[in-house]
Amino acid sequence: MKPTALVLNILVASIAIARYARAGACAWAVLQPFLLGSVPLAALGGALPLPGAFYRPVVAALLLLAAARLLRPTAATRPADAAVAPVPVGPAVAAGAGIVLLADIYDRARP
Repeated sequence: MKPTALVLNILVASIAIARYARAGACAWAVLQPFLLGSVPLAALGGALPLPGAFYRPVVAALLLLAAARLLRPTAATRPADAAVAPVPVGPAVAAGAGIVLLADIYDRARP
């Protein structure tokens, strides 16, 4: 099942990136640092074991933080034609790597 899920995830992500790029909504200069950090650590995260007693509370905490962030009011939204601000390369690489590493460790630890 996991190889099938991997292939489907790659397919869906590729379609989404292609559609965003075709619509002009993909800033490649912003995306590249995230990809630079995420691709190498995807393999590492898939190889690391994580006991279920540990990952369930961690995932629950992360989901609660994400939900709280979504519920928090934000400032005025950016207009659609506004320029995209450059992203610092170091934090972007680290963020991409961290997100993918945690996702792969979690995926591997699921029953």
